[in-house]
Amino acid sequence: MRSCATKKDCRDPGYVTSNSQNHAKTLGRIRQSETKERRSRLQLASGSNRTMRSAGLLLPKHSRTIMDSSACTDSANQTVSSSYRGTNKFFKYAFPLVLLHLCGITQGQSYGTTNGYYDSHAPVRSYPNIAPQIVSPDQTFRSELGDRLVLPCQVANRDKFVLMWKQGSRLLTAGKMVVRKDSRIRLRDDFSLEIEELRAEDQDTYTCEIDVLGKPISIQHHVEVLVPPAVQAMPRDGIVSTRKGDDVTLRCSGRGNPNPRITWTKKTGILPSRKTSQEGLSLLLEDVDRGHGGVYVCTATNGVGRPAMAEINVQVKYPPEIEIEQNWYHREGKIEVELNCNVYARPEAEVFWYRRQKKLHETDRQLFQSKPNRVTLHIRQVNPTDFGNYSCRAENSLGKARTYTSLSGHPRPPRFTSDAIGYRAHSYNITWTTDSFSPITEYKLLYRRSDGLPIEQKGHIDEHSGLWEMVAIPVLDPAQTFSTYASYTLKNLHPGAVYDVIAKAKNEFGWSEWSKTFNCFNKGVDYSTQQLADRGSDFLVNEALDLTEKHHRDASPPLVGPDMAFSNAGSISVLNGHRTNISYLLFPVLLVLLHVLKVNSLCVGLQ
Repeated sequence: MRSCATKKDCRDPGYVTSNSQNHAKTLGRIRQSETKERRSRLQLASGSNRTMRSAGLLLPKHSRTIMDSSACTDSANQTVSSSYRGTNKFFKYAFPLVLLHLCGITQGQSYGTTNGYYDSHAPVRSYPNIAPQIVSPDQTFRSELGDRLVLPCQVANRDKFVLMWKQGSRLLTAGKMVVRKDSRIRLRDDFSLEIEELRAEDQDTYTCEIDVLGKPISIQHHVEVLVPPAVQAMPRDGIVSTRKGDDVTLRCSGRGNPNPRITWTKKTGILPSRKTSQEGLSLLLEDVDRGHGGVYVCTATNGVGRPAMAEINVQVKYPPEIEIEQNWYHREGKIEVELNCNVYARPEAEVFWYRRQKKLHETDRQLFQSKPNRVTLHIRQVNPTDFGNYSCRAENSLGKARTYTSLSGHPRPPRFTSDAIGYRAHSYNITWTTDSFSPITEYKLLYRRSDGLPIEQKGHIDEHSGLWEMVAIPVLDPAQTFSTYASYTLKNLHPGAVYDVIAKAKNEFGWSEWSKTFNCFNKGVDYSTQQLADRGSDFLVNEALDLTEKHHRDASPPLVGPDMAFSNAGSISVLNGHRTNISYLLFPVLLVLLHVLKVNSLCVGLQ
C-alpha cells in the first residue's frame, strides 16, 4: 500500500479515491495468486499421496495418511495471508514440502487418521528397505498330456508384496487368490503354480511377477505339452477304389507334439517299391494292377505314448485274370484229377468250364466246386475218353478272359526225394517218384556241376548243348501203379561240389515236362565217429562199394549209359547181364571196419 506524499494529498478526496482503487486491485491480484498456489499445493499433496500409496508406504483407505484437505488448506491459507508480501520463491518451491510435513507425511512413516481426522497417537508403520527377490530360475518344462505339472516361484523377502501368475497375458492368480476359474489350477503355500490333467491348450509361457515400487520383477517358465501321436487316413473311410493302370496316391495326416513321423507298410506282403516300409506323408502307387491291391498301414510315432495306426484298403478294379492247375490223385484203385481255375477279378467274375468249345455241366463223374476266386472241375475214374483240351472262361463288367489246359495221359514231372547232401567220395545216389496214368517206360536224367546261374525254363532245355551230362534210363519191368519210385547213382563226381539235376519220364502217351531243378552237394567221405554213428551200416556198405569200384575200375564195364537198367524198386543193378560178385565187397568192408575200430580206440584213449 502506497503512503501519501504530503498531507494535502492525503486530504485530497480524488487522490484518496484513486489510491483506494489501486489498493483494491492489488488485493485482488494477491487473492488470485493465493488461490493458484493453494490449488498447486493440493495437487502436489494428492499426487504424493498416490505415489506413496502405490509404493506401499501408506496404510489402506480406512487409515488415511493425509489430514483433512480443508483443515490443511485453511492452515496454509492463514500462513500465506500473514506472511505473503508478493510473489516469493520460498512459497513456490519450498512450501509444498513444508505442507507435506505439516500434513503428517514423511518418508518412511505415516500417521493414521480416524474418520478422516488426523490422529497423532495412531501407530507408526515402518517398511524395510530390502527389496524382494525371485530365487527360482527360468525353466522349460516338457510333460505329457494328462500329467500333473508344478511351476516353482520361490521369493526371498516377499513381505507384503503381491505375487501374480500369468499365462501369456492372461492373469491366473493375484496374491493368494486364484483369478482364473479352472478347477485344475491350484496355488500352493509356497506360491508354486500347480496344473493337473495337462491339456494341449496349456502349452504356453507362464510368468511369475512381483511389482516393486512400479518396477516389476519376474521369471518365465515355458511349458511344452507332449501329445501322443494320432493319425487319420485320407479319405476317412479308409477305402481307395481305382482301376488297373491308374496312378494312386495314398495319404495319412498325423498330429501330436512333437510332430509324428509317418511310416507306410503293407499288411500282407511288401510295398510296390520292393521295400518292407517307407517314410512319408504319402505313398505313390504307379500303374496299379491286382498286385497293388490290399491293406496299407500308415503308422505315426513321435516317442510319446504308443504309435497310432490307420489302414487304407486299396481296391483295384480289373478284368479277369486266370490260372489253371492240374492235380492227379490215386484213390481206392481209381485215378482222379482236379482242374482248378483260379480267377482274379474285381468286380467278381462269372466262371464256366468248357471242353471242345462246349460248356460243361455236372454229371456223375464230373463235379464242380466253387470257392472264392476258384472254380474246380473234379473228374472221377479218369479214362482215355476224358483226355483233350479244357478251357476256363471268366467275365465281369470290365472284360473277359479264357485260358486252356490239356488233359492227357502224359506222366507228371518227376519229384526228387533224396537227401540234398551226399557222403560218398565220387558218387551220389539220387531218388525220385513219378505219377503216371499208365506205366513208366523210360527216364531221362540231366546233371551238371552248378555254376550258380538260374536254370532255363522248363521245355526249353537243350539236351544236346554240351552243358549237361545226359543219362537215359529204360525201365525193363514197368510197374502197374500210379506212383512209381526209382533211383540212380551218379558216378565220377567231384567231392565238395554242387550239382544241378533235372529229369523227365515217358509212358505210352509221351514224355512229361522237365522236373524242377534239384541241387545236391557231394560232401565226400567223413570218417568222424559221429558221422559213422549217424550213417550206420548204410554208410559202410556205400563206402565199400566205392572202394570196390576203385579197385576194379579197369576190369568192370562202364556204370553210366544205356546198358544200365533199373527195376521199379530200383534196388538191383545189372551190368551187361552179369550180377556183381559179392566176394569183391568183403575185403574193403573189413578195411573200413578196422579203421572204425582204430578211431574208437583212439577216442577212448583220449578220454
